Amino acid sequence: MTETLAEVIVEIRNSRWAGVPIRLRSGKALGDGVRGITVVFRPVAHQPEGFRNQAARDVLSIGMSPETLGIRLATNAEGDRWDLEQTDLYAELTDSPVRPYGQILYGIIKGDPLLAVRGDVAEECWRILTPVVEAWADGRVPLDEYRAGSSGPSNWN
Repeated sequence: MTETLAEVIVEIRNSRWAGVPIRLRSGKALGDGVRGITVVFRPVAHQPEGFRNQAARDVLSIGMSPETLGIRLATNAEGDRWDLEQTDLYAELTDSPVRPYGQILYGIIKGDPLLAVRGDVAEECWRILTPVVEAWADGRVPLDEYRAGSSGPSNWN
């Protein structure tokens, strides 16, 4: 009954991000040790005429541990421009002499506001997170169980 795992789905209420769920997951003792961001883009609003198949959704993957960058795009097929196929671009980033926290500290020292969290942003994060913590404390949110070293609860897909 310890909150070592969390999945929260939030949304940004503006015209650009309306209807886009943002799923945040974090947990201790997960087996894969992967940290990253995956962006699954909305499907195309309308399929251009003439194509034989439907375009798959584009996906952007940013790995923080290990450090990787990947994008999967719907492109014209190599042999037939009227067929759509998925094209994957992937890169493993090399080790940096300055690790991520070093980069953040360097940015703070140099006054780069993009690498530090402002006070009002930290307060807004707590405003968003406080109802989740209170729901756990009140027993209104079930705590899923998982085995240490696994990839998380069975209902995570």
